[in-house]
Order: sequence, then structure tokens, then C-alpha cells
Amino acid sequence: MKKIYKAFALILSVLFSFLTLNAKPFHIDSLSQKTIIIESDRDFPPYEFINENGVPDGFNVDLIKALMNEVGLHYKLTLDNWSDVMKHLEQKKIDMVGGLMYSYDRSTFAKFGIPHSYISQVLVVRHGSSIKKLRDLQGKTIIIQDQDRAAESLMKLNMDYDSIIYTHSTEAGLSLLSNGVGDVVICSDILASYLIAKNKINNIEIIKSISLDSQKYSFAVNTDNDELLYRLNSGLLQLKISGEYDRIYDKWFSVYEKKDFSNIIWIIVSIVVILTIISFSFIMLLRDRIKKSTASLQKTAKELKEENKQRTASEEKLQRTLRQLGLAISAGNISAWHYDIDKSIFSSIYGHGTFFNNYTYVELVKIIHPNDRNEFEKIFGKIIKGEEETATINFRLLIEPPDTYRYYEDKIMCIKNVYGSPINIIGTHKDVTSQLSIQKRLTDYKTKMEFITTSAQMITWEYDVRKHILYSFTENSLIPTYH
Repeated sequence: MKKIYKAFALILSVLFSFLTLNAKPFHIDSLSQKTIIIESDRDFPPYEFINENGVPDGFNVDLIKALMNEVGLHYKLTLDNWSDVMKHLEQKKIDMVGGLMYSYDRSTFAKFGIPHSYISQVLVVRHGSSIKKLRDLQGKTIIIQDQDRAAESLMKLNMDYDSIIYTHSTEAGLSLLSNGVGDVVICSDILASYLIAKNKINNIEIIKSISLDSQKYSFAVNTDNDELLYRLNSGLLQLKISGEYDRIYDKWFSVYEKKDFSNIIWIIVSIVVILTIISFSFIMLLRDRIKKSTASLQKTAKELKEENKQRTASEEKLQRTLRQLGLAISAGNISAWHYDIDKSIFSSIYGHGTFFNNYTYVELVKIIHPNDRNEFEKIFGKIIKGEEETATINFRLLIEPPDTYRYYEDKIMCIKNVYGSPINIIGTHKDVTSQLSIQKRLTDYKTKMEFITTSAQMITWEYDVRKHILYSFTENSLIPTYH
């Protein structure tokens, strides 16, 4: 999993270099001169809580400390009642919160960073409860924490509940349930396991067969803090590359869940990371250009407001396009690879088609069909030297087993530094054997049909009813075109 993160982090660094080659550097030095005000939930263990010594503790607290140290920012962290924290974020009294699950409503007053966790919400009931499936919630009394994401999950279920009880914390909700109040608590799976064990509650249980959709859990800033969010995203990627994120994660969650998610989930997460970073980079570049235009043209307030609307529409269109692009890449069965120029080694970035992962350049050339090697070496050599920036190569590779050659199409891109020297090579890899086979069969079929019609002295024709014209498609036909 660490290899996947490192590979995608490498792509991100390449994308940052590409996006900022002709752009003015972001003005984020001002952040170093201020103290970042952070608030989080005081009752959301093991993510964030007040420990027995009366000080903030938990996964989010440790991650914030490591992240702020990584990006070199001063901060002040306070843990408070969650409902108050949400109000402070919406009123822009604070700069950020340590963890927030995404929702459309929340996106109106908060901007979300790269997800650092995924949280699954579960149902907690008393022993012997009649609730066995989601539809059993009909007519029941639900307990949730005030301002919790579970409220929106309830609305999506579209059921008629008897009532909903809001508590200041999930711990208080579980206590009510244990004492006979309400029918079910909806909360985080890890949080429920932690609190049940901590408080030694033996008359309630988690329904393991029912799990609501997993939610993205990430840092969030108020809507005036784009530059801070950009710095946080970059810092979080560095923590994942260095292994510090894994150390903190293992400290708090190794006893609750396995960290080894499926490759598909991590690929999706990584694609989201790329799209998020590109979007924020685009926003920053666009804002810088707007500031230059404002200074030079002395635009009126009305003009600035209109341009802001246009910018927002452009950003939304870009994000939709990027999401569609990600789906198209996955649907096209395309894999991606990276070539280390210094080590002469290929490595797979994502996808299952790049079977030559960890091959050296020499090893790859050996399994290319002899008739295709010269062309491959010629084109790839120009890319490595920086003589060409992009290229498309069609070649055959030996597959073992069954010791047969298959046709592939690779699109290659050379990434250069500011001095014009190649620093990275990335590419896509697609098996086109089936396509070429179908094309050959169609060509053979056409040739055979032409031979048959010619030998049998047959003529093919078509009559256009609308135009009242007779056409002949057979070469050397004696039937002229009639009107």
C-alpha cells in the first residue's frame, strides 16, 4: 500500500511541476506569520477526545501535531462540544477542524481536504432488539449526536421514524440506549467499539450485518482558507510518503481494523487525490490571474462580482470534467506506469494491465517482438533524451504463459524540469490485441465477399426511397446510377 501512495505522490509532484511552470508561486508565506485556530470534538474517541489527564488526545490530535510540524505552521488546538465547533466553523471564528465527514450541506461553509480516513456508520441496539435490517428502523426512536453526519444518512433512508433524539455526544447516546431510552444509536463503528469497551456496557451490541455507506473523513477549513488547505494537502501527502501517517494510524486503529484495504479502493482514493489537487491548483492559478487583472484594469465591484460567478462555474465544470475523465480511464481498461530514468526501471502506478512492473529497460526490450524492437528503442530513446515530449508506440509483447505475443498501445509523456531536462516519464498501457484481431477479420471478410460477388458476377445495389435514386456498389457494374 505504501508503494501505491508513493507512486501517486510522484504523479502529484509531476502535476504540480507542470501546473506551476508558467505560474507565479503561491503567496502562502503569510500563513507562517499567524496562529492557525483549530477546534475539534471533545467526545469522538479514538479520533479526538479529552484524556484522563485533561488534555486533547487521539488520532486527529497526533495527526494535526505531525502535519503542522511538517508544514511549519503555528497552531492552537481546542476540543469543544461538536455542535459549538460546527457553529464556529460556519461563522468563520476558527480556521479549521481536525476531522469532518463530507456532505453537500457542509460544503456550503467548509472546504474539505484529502481524506485521511474513511468512517463507516453502524447501528447499535440493545440485546434482543427486533431491529435486524435497515427497514426495521421504521417507526423506531433513533439516537444520534447533534450535528453528526448520521442525520443526513437517516434522511437518505426515507423512512418514517417515531422520533429522533439528539445528544451532545455519542457516549451520552449509548448510555441512554443502555438505560432503556430509544431503540437504536447510529454512529461510527470504531467509536461504538471504543466506548462500549471503555464503559464496559454489556447490554448493547453492534449489528455487524448492517453498515451504512463509508464516509470520507478529512481536515476541513472555512471558505476563506484555500491557501491553508493547499498547504495541509501537501503536508499530508508527505506524511504518507515518509511513513509517519502509518505510524500514527497503527497507534490508534491497529486493534480495531485492518489497514490493508483493497487495491481498488486505494486506486479510487488516489484518483480523488489527484483530481482534488488539480482543482485546487487551478483555483489558485485562476485567482492569481484575477488579482493581476484587477490591478491593471481597475475593475468595478460589480465587474469583480460577475467574474467571481464565472470563475465558480468554470471550477465546477472542471471538477465534473475531471471526474468524468477518471471514470473514462477506468472504463477503458487502461493501466498506467512510471519509468525511473536514473534506475532504468519501470513501475506500475495503477491498473492490472502493466505486468512488466519492476522490469528494467533491458528486460522489457527482450520480451518485445524482434520486428518491433528497433522502432520501440528509437521512439523511447527520443523521449528519454527529451527530443520528444509525447509519443505513441504500438508493439508486441511476449506473454508467459502461454508464450504468445499480444499487441499493445502505449502513450508516453516526458516531464521536464525548469531547465528543460527530463525528470520523469509516465505512460498508459493498453492491450489492443482484440481490436486488431476484429479489424483483421473484418478486412478478410470484406476481401472474401468482394471475391465471391465478382466470381459469381453478382451486383449489389441500393434504392434511396426519399431521393428516388438507384445506386450500385459493385465495381465495374453495368447498372448506372438512375434517378
